[in-house]
Amino acid sequence: MKKVIETVALIHVKDRKLLLVRAKSKNAFYMPGGKKEQGEDEETALVREIKEEIGVDIDKKTIKFVGIFEAQAYSKEEGVKVRINCYTASHKGKIRPLMEIAETAYFTSSEYGKKEETAPAVRLIFNALKEKKLID
Repeated sequence: MKKVIETVALIHVKDRKLLLVRAKSKNAFYMPGGKKEQGEDEETALVREIKEEIGVDIDKKTIKFVGIFEAQAYSKEEGVKVRINCYTASHKGKIRPLMEIAETAYFTSSEYGKKEETAPAVRLIFNALKEKKLID
């Protein structure tokens, strides 16, 4: 049986760079967001996860679905996939690392590609955003 980890994530682009986060326990940067809790819809999970990880309040009325990206899950055993349901949204507040997040940073596609460790699904997201000419 194939295991798939379902997550939601925020796509936030500033100065043609994508916002990523790095957890205290990981080396690779990945998308801000996380898993739904029991009974949550994706939008509610997105609002909660973003508040917990980077301390900003998402305006629920501005949430827009971007796409679903699936790949081998970073730092999981071979065959475990992650499916990231990505959204854009406006937010209020200053982005800062909270909870398990060690740091936040903005990357171009080539800057991320030069990192020693990268998450396969995040590379797919970079490719899609670059194809749409939203990032460098």
